[in-house]
Amino acid sequence: TLNELAPLSLKTWEGLAHPEDLSKSRELLEKHFEGELPYYNFECRMRHKNGEWIWVHDRGRLISRTEDGEPLMMFGTHIDITERKRSAEQLRESEESYRNQFARNASIMLLVEPGTGRIVDANQAAVKFYGYPRERLLEMKIQEINILTEADIREAMDSVKRDEAKQFSFRHRLADGSIRNVEVSSSSIPFGDRVLLH
Repeated sequence: TLNELAPLSLKTWEGLAHPEDLSKSRELLEKHFEGELPYYNFECRMRHKNGEWIWVHDRGRLISRTEDGEPLMMFGTHIDITERKRSAEQLRESEESYRNQFARNASIMLLVEPGTGRIVDANQAAVKFYGYPRERLLEMKIQEINILTEADIREAMDSVKRDEAKQFSFRHRLADGSIRNVEVSSSSIPFGDRVLLH
């Protein structure tokens, strides 16, 4: 309650703010007080009454000064954004897990855009196997690697999109021009607002 926080002042806020966030907060407040920022805006950790640290979106604006020009009173809001921060952290961890499973996997992996055949991503095993730098692979289409006709490649990609075929025997051309027989297991996966072939 407000009574439990009284007397309200900048010291009240500083006493509840996480020590690691105080220096950045003070810097932003000072910039606002000096007129460099139109308002104060910061996401910080604050001590909850139950003892836990929660995330708060803290926004405010100086509304009055003392006669000698010092900041006197601010108006602002504190919004609990703990759940949003937790969700963002879970998403970051999920993306990192995916990235590690894809990038560091010993199996050769490509992500291919089914409409165009464009290679969207390639892991290190694919770079090593095909012999192209990763940057070059990401400029290529699967049609530049698979030696089937374009129509046959499109039919294979379409069958994966329709969830009909998942296993293929193909012949792929490597960077040095040699041809290798490869067994391909493929599936369609949602990736943002689109579907890619893995």
